[in-house]
Amino acid sequence: AKIEGDDLKIFMGLLMDLFPGINPPRARDMDMEDLLVKVMEEDYGFTNDPDGYLLLKICQLIELLGIRHCVFLMGNPGSFKSSLWKILKNAKTRRGEKTTTVDFSPKAITTNELYGFVNMATREWKDGIISKVMRELGQIPDTHPKWIMLDGDLDANWIESMNSVMDDNRLLTLPSNERIPLKVHMKMIFEIRDLNYATPATLREPALCATLKVHMKMIFEIRDLNYATPATATRAGIVCMSDVEGVQWRSYCTSWINKQEYPEEVKDQLRKMFEKYPPDALLWILKNAKILVPMVDIAMLMVTCSLLQDLLTPEKFEVLEYWFIFCFTASCGFCLCEVDGVDYRKNFSNWWKNEMKTIKYPSKGTIFEYFVKETRLEEWSAAVEEIAYSSDTPMGDVTVPTSETVAMTYIMKSLINMNHSIMLIGLAGCGKTQSCLGLLRKLPPDTFMFYAMNMSFYTDSSLLQAMMENPLEKKAGKLYAPPGKLQLIYFIDDLNMPALDKYNTQSAIELMKEKQDYSHWWDRAKISVKDIGNTQYITCMNPTAGSFIVNPRLQRHFWTCAVPFPDQSSLLVIYQTFMKGHFERLPFKASVVENVSGIIKAALSLHSNVVSSFRKTAANFHYEFNIRHMSGIFSGLLSAKPAEFADGEKLVLLWIHESERIYGDRLVSVTDLKKYRGLCAELSKKMFGKYNFAKFFQEKNPEPLVFAPFSKGISEMDGGGSYDKINGYDRLTELLQGALNEYNENMAAMDLVLFGDAMCHVGKICRIIMSTPGHPLLVGVGGSGRQSLSRLSSYTCLYTTMMIVISGTYGMNDLKADLQAMYTKAGVKDEGVMFLFTDGQITNEKFLVFINDLLASGDIADLYASDEKDAIRNGVRSGCKGAGIQDTPENLWMYFIGRIRKNLHMSLCFSPVGDAMRNRARKFPALVNCTVIDWFQPWPMDALFNVGQKFLAPIEQLGPQDSPVRAGILDFLPYSFESTGQVAQVFMSNERRFAYTTPKSFLELIKLYTAMVGKKVDALEDQKDRLTNGLDKLRKTQEDVAGLEEDLKEKAVVVAEKAQAADVFAEEVGREKANVQAESEKAAVEATNCSKIAADVAIQQKSCEEDLAKAIPLVKEAESALDVLDKKDFQELKALAKPPGGVDLVCEAAMHLQAGIDPNIDIDKKGQVKDTSWKGSQKPENDDAPEKFLQNLKEYKTHIDDGNVPQINVEKARKIKDGMGDDFTQAGMAKKSGAAAGLCVFIINIIMYYDVVIQVEPKRQALREATETLNNANTKLAEVKALVADLEAKLAKLMSEFDKAMAEKNAVMAEAQKCQTKLDMAQRLVNALSANGVIWEQTVERTGEELVFIPGDTLIACSFASYVGVFTRQYREQAVSNFTKFLQDKNVPLGPKPDPLGVLANDAEMAAWAGQGLPSDRVSCENGAIMTNSQRWCLIIDPQLQGIVWIKNKEVDNGLQITRMGHSKMLNTFEVGLDQGKSVMIENMGETVEAVIMPVVSRNTIKRGNKKVVKLGDKEIVLKDSFRLFMQTKLSNPHYPPEIQAETTVINFTVTEDGLEDQLLFLVVKLERPDLAKKKSELIQQQNEFKVTLAQLEALLLEKLANAEGDILDDTELILSLEEAKKTSDEVKEKVVYAQETEAKINETSEFYRPTGSRGSLLFFLMCDLCKMHTFYKYSLDSFVMVVTRAVNSVTLRKPKEPKQEKVEEEKPEGEDEDGEDGEDGGEEKEEEPQEEEEEEEE
Repeated sequence: AKIEGDDLKIFMGLLMDLFPGINPPRARDMDMEDLLVKVMEEDYGFTNDPDGYLLLKICQLIELLGIRHCVFLMGNPGSFKSSLWKILKNAKTRRGEKTTTVDFSPKAITTNELYGFVNMATREWKDGIISKVMRELGQIPDTHPKWIMLDGDLDANWIESMNSVMDDNRLLTLPSNERIPLKVHMKMIFEIRDLNYATPATLREPALCATLKVHMKMIFEIRDLNYATPATATRAGIVCMSDVEGVQWRSYCTSWINKQEYPEEVKDQLRKMFEKYPPDALLWILKNAKILVPMVDIAMLMVTCSLLQDLLTPEKFEVLEYWFIFCFTASCGFCLCEVDGVDYRKNFSNWWKNEMKTIKYPSKGTIFEYFVKETRLEEWSAAVEEIAYSSDTPMGDVTVPTSETVAMTYIMKSLINMNHSIMLIGLAGCGKTQSCLGLLRKLPPDTFMFYAMNMSFYTDSSLLQAMMENPLEKKAGKLYAPPGKLQLIYFIDDLNMPALDKYNTQSAIELMKEKQDYSHWWDRAKISVKDIGNTQYITCMNPTAGSFIVNPRLQRHFWTCAVPFPDQSSLLVIYQTFMKGHFERLPFKASVVENVSGIIKAALSLHSNVVSSFRKTAANFHYEFNIRHMSGIFSGLLSAKPAEFADGEKLVLLWIHESERIYGDRLVSVTDLKKYRGLCAELSKKMFGKYNFAKFFQEKNPEPLVFAPFSKGISEMDGGGSYDKINGYDRLTELLQGALNEYNENMAAMDLVLFGDAMCHVGKICRIIMSTPGHPLLVGVGGSGRQSLSRLSSYTCLYTTMMIVISGTYGMNDLKADLQAMYTKAGVKDEGVMFLFTDGQITNEKFLVFINDLLASGDIADLYASDEKDAIRNGVRSGCKGAGIQDTPENLWMYFIGRIRKNLHMSLCFSPVGDAMRNRARKFPALVNCTVIDWFQPWPMDALFNVGQKFLAPIEQLGPQDSPVRAGILDFLPYSFESTGQVAQVFMSNERRFAYTTPKSFLELIKLYTAMVGKKVDALEDQKDRLTNGLDKLRKTQEDVAGLEEDLKEKAVVVAEKAQAADVFAEEVGREKANVQAESEKAAVEATNCSKIAADVAIQQKSCEEDLAKAIPLVKEAESALDVLDKKDFQELKALAKPPGGVDLVCEAAMHLQAGIDPNIDIDKKGQVKDTSWKGSQKPENDDAPEKFLQNLKEYKTHIDDGNVPQINVEKARKIKDGMGDDFTQAGMAKKSGAAAGLCVFIINIIMYYDVVIQVEPKRQALREATETLNNANTKLAEVKALVADLEAKLAKLMSEFDKAMAEKNAVMAEAQKCQTKLDMAQRLVNALSANGVIWEQTVERTGEELVFIPGDTLIACSFASYVGVFTRQYREQAVSNFTKFLQDKNVPLGPKPDPLGVLANDAEMAAWAGQGLPSDRVSCENGAIMTNSQRWCLIIDPQLQGIVWIKNKEVDNGLQITRMGHSKMLNTFEVGLDQGKSVMIENMGETVEAVIMPVVSRNTIKRGNKKVVKLGDKEIVLKDSFRLFMQTKLSNPHYPPEIQAETTVINFTVTEDGLEDQLLFLVVKLERPDLAKKKSELIQQQNEFKVTLAQLEALLLEKLANAEGDILDDTELILSLEEAKKTSDEVKEKVVYAQETEAKINETSEFYRPTGSRGSLLFFLMCDLCKMHTFYKYSLDSFVMVVTRAVNSVTLRKPKEPKQEKVEEEKPEGEDEDGEDGEDGGEEKEEEPQEEEEEEEE
């Protein structure tokens, strides 16, 4: 069963040799065989071949299933492997053994989906297909056969998990610990392609816990056993199918004939024809032809049968052989094409004409150029119909029929009718996609619908399944099909683009094969089958891209047609159709129209020349010119309008322009572009000799040829603009400068210099994005202006520019949301959008899946859910109806996609450096095929000059605009750019290190220079001013010393006179002071007495007030009783003729109290109440008297307090109260009269209050007397004080006069003292600054000279800092030498020895760096100077980690934060650093920078008020001025692309040979003489500190002198500090001299060890160069230093002999012999130690 063909003959011969004469017959079950033949013919229509080969293989399968539980079905695609088990299954079912099969492809799903998995987040088990199927089949109670069919390629991922299923355990053990047995009646069938990736464990040991029981069987259907292991072949049964003899295709054809309802004679003819033509033709193809994709015989014959079935109608039976030949040659010949320069289709045609002469083809052309018409062969060209084209329709929407496309379309239609899959293969741009879409759009919409998909590198089975399910809807049961009864055609472009896994398979292709073979796939979520109905495939692929081919088991289902490029005649027909439809339909002048045919011929000729001149290579992968590019040229020509193109020359110029846009803009170098322009110029002269185009092609100053849609200005762009020629750079500048100014007014300003090339690029971009669909691919190094020019172009075309914002979490869903926003704007709102996208934003390569679909068709699969699509359809419904299109769902969606293609344009900004662009274009072909490339050539020298001229114009320090210095500097700027580029090329060639100069770095040079030159000039002028100021003050002080001495003598006489007058005043003042003091003592005694009396009065007053306070409640009670009374109450009393008992007495008591107080109460001479009767009591109540009476009662307390109430009044009232007893109460009187009751309460309480007041009266009297005494004492005290005040006034006057005299005396003395001090200060100041004065004078002279040199020196220094940091020392020196020589040639003043390091840093700064850990060699100091002066953030190449140590020490005070690229908290670190102004270090970088931090790296800040903010992901963070960013890599030779080198300053911190020599010297000295090493280290530290201190002191002196205001001699503190600074400076200078002397002695001793350091350094660099031989040879400096240290420490001197030791000890106590044989370790004098070290090194 497993051996076929010639191998079987050999095997049988071996058996006959082993068992001669023995040939036992094969055991056969004839009943079963009869049943199998019956099933074969009835159920499947297969006809058993005469030799019974198929029946034999089925019987072998039965036999194997009896002894094996695993069977492999192996053979080529179409060899009937699947048919074996399907026929056997039906036969068993007919015999009563109902056989159930479950099939699926293990490669169309993931391993988890196959076996199941545990969700690690929820710890839940999720079943897989095989686990669920085995469990469910095992649970069915019957014992009928049940087969599990695994039809898919073999790989270790899933077959290893079957090991224990396939061995004797036969159990499926899952990760969930479930064990599923495979019962006796259950079998497994594996149908796979090969065993290439099977391992020995596949069938030997359990891998992923899968096991079968004894009753289990497995069948594998495979292609071969090339890589099968012995275990595989021995444990699994193998049925091998061979198709070499053609059994399969013959059986298929015979079966097909038998199925047809043709007359028998027709069937007989067909049988003869199948035997006559196919065998020889198939053999010729096998032997003589190369096919781009693998083809099997049966696939071609299946196509033949399908074509015959569709085309062969009864009226054609008479010419049956014509139709058979036509169908057969179409099925097997169209897959042939030109391969490696050999046209196999033509060769096959020639062979056919020579060999098959029954039907004779005309000698003209090939057999494929003819079809059957009635009873004859007719050329396909006769069937071509001319179409009337209108340029209102885009060229891309029209398919112009040619003989090739008509023939191909005819066959495709026939196969579509027969539901036969179609595959078109061909190179990019040959018209595959256009042909398919043209055919699909013409199919009857009531019968067919199509769904277009583009595959990409990341298309897998799950994504493809999701896309393919989009147009389907659920029918009955498990069936999914297109809407209604439509037939759905899946149009799949770029079929072979999905990535191959490591087992050489593609899951998306496996899914397609599963659907094609079984008409279903599996629901991955529900683990159930989805039957797919009414669908078929049409596919396209480029056999030179992607995986080249697809799985042959899928390939066999297709009719494969190789689509060649159209020949010249076809192209002529195509483009004549378009051009005539435009230029003859519109009213162009005759002079224009007559050039159309010439332009078409010239375009075809130019295309051929370009194709032959610019070949596709690995580097120039995009040098592929096809119909797509030619169509681009003619599309541009169709934009011509009669109003603008009135003469033929202008139309030819348009063709030249469009050709250069299509061909020239794709070329990668100026050399290629020059070559192309030569071809175009030659062809233009040849074809259009009557016009003079030389001015456009001349090498020097060619006239610009620019056609652009903004030719009439940005204001006219609303209607699409006017695509016309722009005459000259002046007009182009006027147009674009206006657009730029308008842009800057409305958007974030862009400071662009619109030189010629930049403006031309704007025109190119506008031309692209104004077309439908137009997507520019801008290829250039970083900083070449791609993004800025894209923004300007977008604004010029009135589009909105949109970009994605990369954050730390930005992913596919975020991109999808951004794309949906753009689609809404472009598709629903019908607005123009430019999607600006850079390769730096590709943080996930899968982003390009969406981008690829957007570019290819605009319809991005899986972008919208179904409900979102409905919303979009509703959004465009009105527009669709307005366009006259029926609003069906399909039409609405196509209308939406049409708007997307018209309005949404991607501007892709990619870098050509490295392999990234090439790899991406290979994975996503639309990046190149569906874009228009604009390759940014290096900026020309004149452009660089113009940019420099603009930015340096405001710099006044460079002199007048026409000065020779300024002119030389402007010439230097482009030269330095070019010169550095040349050095970089040499650097790359010699050192294999990458260095780039980009326009961005050129701009950074200008920016640095403009900032530094002004700063340097200002600093020098400031220094000169400060020194001059110091000198002026020093000279003035010297002149003022003599005058100060004379002033001091005059002031001494005046001081003596003033002192005598002051003494006289002092005596008089003393007498007056004594008198005042006596009187003051008297006043003090009186004041003491007054104070004592006042204290006594206060005590008495307090006692009285406390007693009176106790009576207050009585008063309040009395008053509250009166508050309830009013006038009515008294009028009621008055109305009583006779009051109730006691009321009259109460009123009488009240009258007694008021006697003498209330004027209404009559009193006698004694002041008593005159009439106490009731009538008398009523008198106060007459008229308004009651109110006054009541008021008097309420004020009665006041009368008591003032002592106005006679005691007799109270006693009479008390008598009445006491006489009435208990009746005189409120309760007693309330029943009789309310007024009387109130009066009772008042009288009772007021009497009690009166009693309290009377008791307190003695105290009050005593208080009044004490108060009077106090007043008298105070009066006396006032008199005494008045006397004292008078005396003090007199004394004050005397004191004033005395003070005045003393002030005059002191002033004169102070003036004299000040004069003396000033004289002293002047002398000290002169002494302190006399030494500095000489130095300052020299410095002022030198500074004046430096002011002349500084523009040139600074220019060299800035160029050094901007360009050469990435170079090693040799190339740095070369670059500086080039810079210096050029400036000297241009007569730009330079210093005697121009040194960039001296300009960028001074000794003090370098000393400070050394103290922070930076090595002191020149290269390291240069690196430090570049880092501290660069305006860009620095990226250091630091394999020896010397730079990062320095930075860590240097930035420790700025809170240095350290992170790594890709670290989870990297963004948090950046946020803290930006917000708090801390430094951030990215250490151990690779060769890329994450897109999310690129705004920080490139310093893209946004101004918000007075603050600068930077976007970090989706956040805006305020940028503090103190923020610093450092990037460090340990890679010794990293390749940073131009985008990174442009945005950063790359500094090469790799250790130099000289630097390493010094370091190793110090190391050896430290090991051998630690005392010297320690002392030298201390001295170096001191020297560095001294340099810093001296610089600080000098700066301090000048600063203090400069800031001194007024007379400097009056500022004693200043002079003292200057004197102290001078003292410190002198001390430091003395220490410097001593330290230098000491260091010289130490260096002299250390130099003995110099050879060791030199050799060690040389050895290390020799070892580093070994990496040029092999990358394995890499050594770190740390490990090298460790080896050196260990080597030095391991050296032990041999012990000397005893006698010689004594002698040596006497002569050389601590030395050693000269020959190195004797001696001791250590010692003061070790001159011979270096010699031994050298010997050790030699060993």
